[in-house]
Amino acid sequence: MILRTVAHQKFHAALVSVALTLLACTSVPIREFTSYRQVFSDARAAGEQVLFDYSAAVKEYELARKQLAGEPAENRASLAAENDRPSDAGSRQAEANAADLADVAVRIRAWDVVQRYNDVLLSLAEGKSAAQVSAAVNGLMQSLATFPLEDIAAAAGSLSPYIGVLKEVLALAEYERSRRKFVAAVKEGTPIIGIPIRETMQPKNKAAFRPFLNLLQDDAKTFYNVRKGLNDLAYDRIVDNAADLRRQYRALISAYKPNAELEALTTAVNEQLKLLDLPAIELGGGGQGGATEAYTPVVYSQLSQLKEQIGARVEAARKKTGELAAYNAMAAAYVKLIDQVAESLQALLTAVEKNLKTIPPMRQLLPVYIELRQAIHIYRDSRGS
Repeated sequence: MILRTVAHQKFHAALVSVALTLLACTSVPIREFTSYRQVFSDARAAGEQVLFDYSAAVKEYELARKQLAGEPAENRASLAAENDRPSDAGSRQAEANAADLADVAVRIRAWDVVQRYNDVLLSLAEGKSAAQVSAAVNGLMQSLATFPLEDIAAAAGSLSPYIGVLKEVLALAEYERSRRKFVAAVKEGTPIIGIPIRETMQPKNKAAFRPFLNLLQDDAKTFYNVRKGLNDLAYDRIVDNAADLRRQYRALISAYKPNAELEALTTAVNEQLKLLDLPAIELGGGGQGGATEAYTPVVYSQLSQLKEQIGARVEAARKKTGELAAYNAMAAAYVKLIDQVAESLQALLTAVEKNLKTIPPMRQLLPVYIELRQAIHIYRDSRGS
């Protein structure tokens, strides 16, 4: 009897062990999914920081355009001609004209659609209740229904049918028995959201199709052009100011006979001017040979001050160049982030379709998000903001 009791206890323990093992194998990794959800949310927030900078750039550009409109064109042309430098203000303004297309609010809404699609996939992957899945689907449906279609016109013809499909699955009473229909309905939104297509779900007019992720990614070039236009306008002002200081320096030395001290100082100034693509200054009365007055310490002090001011313009120009390089790196990281978001959504969709209790590649999304966040900080530091 004792032996049978012991055997029964061992058998019961073995069953418990097997049950716990099976539960561990099939349970949803809640902590991992929670971490992924947080990383995805952080990635969206980082992407929106790029949009907010674009919004600020648009305002800066509008102000710069008004200032250009109030500045006589002949002033800039005259100054450029005097210093043997082409005036390209027109091309700088053309580069920034894309700012007229700005609508940051629409891009924020696009991010909302993408995140709500991600929430639906997560609710399915985590095995949430019917009510929770329905709430996520309803959130996606509302986000799609209120999106301004004129900004993504190529997808307009697909959105209404897709919303209709989502309404149909929401009407299903038994979610557990209809999970496959839920998954199939959600998958129909794949080309609309912009997830990489790996099956036969290509839209008929792929060239004209602009899903949400593509809308965000395509903006990166416009963002860069606007910032570059603003950067170049500021750079031109710096060079024009340095050119005016050059004119003052040249006028001041024209009456004085060159000596070793003046030659050394002018050589140093010419090295600075070269960095700004401005012509060198010639000694000896501009090459006229008419300089007669003796060079004095007072004149040297005045010329030294002009040299320091030109040097400050060189540093300002170098700073603007650094700003643009930092912005370019940030824009590249932004595009990379959107690519990885699309890949993560694809992996999550695959997990949902195959009913895998695994998380999407958070390890790939996290470093890309960190890269963008670091690029944002570097860019802001370069601007002193």
